Amino acid sequence: MGHIQFFIILLIGVGSAGCGTVENATNAAGTIFIREKDISKECSVPATPGDHVISNYDCTNDQAYTVRLYDIPSAVNITFFDDKNSDGCLDGEGWEIEVRTIKNPTTTPQEPRMSLSAMYSQPNGEIIEPGVLKIRSRNGGDVSGKLSCVRVENDK
Repeated sequence: MGHIQFFIILLIGVGSAGCGTVENATNAAGTIFIREKDISKECSVPATPGDHVISNYDCTNDQAYTVRLYDIPSAVNITFFDDKNSDGCLDGEGWEIEVRTIKNPTTTPQEPRMSLSAMYSQPNGEIIEPGVLKIRSRNGGDVSGKLSCVRVENDK
């Protein structure tokens, strides 16, 4: 093989190795799976920083009972909210549950999923599942089936 052919192959190999970096960055954030009570519907929310109104991800508002974390890096705070508006999650308007991933990466079991009401009732500072630490909760009514918004914060 001549030097020019080798150089072209090398450039093609380097160029294709860089492809998909945006996809890999998205996958690197991980995923929050949200499931309805009757298990008929599950949706996924990317664990990217910001507020995520679950109805924007084909989730049914006020129908979620369980969640599962998949491949989320350590030191990510995830807050589940009862209330939302068009811009995102509403602080201090209803119940809130904040957890932090403490394992890299954090993936919780497929079954049983983490129940939002069980997460809420756990004491602050307790491990909910391996890799998931409960930070805090705020009282604001019935937790079961009332999830509307998820906030993700890195290195809070």
